[in-house]
Amino acid sequence: MPLMEGIKKTSFLTAKQLEPISEDMKKRGRLREGTIADITIFDYARIIDTSSPEIPHLCLKELSL
Repeated sequence: MPLMEGIKKTSFLTAKQLEPISEDMKKRGRLREGTIADITIFDYARIIDTSSPEIPHLCLKELSL
């Protein structure tokens, strides 16, 4: 899955689905002035996906806090 599609699915689309439940969700999942956003900055070249169809829940390597 492309990076931007993954970001959209985990932030914008989730907030969009919750809008009927909470009006506040209209301000979430979007990166623009006047909205609420949690931002993670990372070096995309250092991310290594170790998951597979058999073991999809494995964590990414090289992502440290």
